[in-house]
Amino acid sequence: MVQELRLVPALDTDVRRINAGLYALRRIIPLEDLLSHIDRDLKLEGGLPEAERRETALAYDELLDEAVTDVVVPTHQSINPEETIFGPNCDLVERQGSRISSRGHAASAKP
Repeated sequence: MVQELRLVPALDTDVRRINAGLYALRRIIPLEDLLSHIDRDLKLEGGLPEAERRETALAYDELLDEAVTDVVVPTHQSINPEETIFGPNCDLVERQGSRISSRGHAASAKP
């Protein structure tokens, strides 16, 4: 049934059967969406049996583990956080952390 799953960002649809046993995905989608698509695709062959669903789920999990992006942050130079993709997120985390901290101090100051 399903022998291999591949991520293919250039694909024109979310999931496509490339050939027998090989399915390509354009992007990461919910597991149930993937299983439903494969089950519909295999209806003429009896659908996707439960044991195959479990094996496909495990294969998808492995694919997700392999789809990792390494981010290298240079440490030898000074970087303005506002000029990076992380800058806005850092500001948000700092503001939320300050709010949480001030709430904690206010709660501990009350008798």
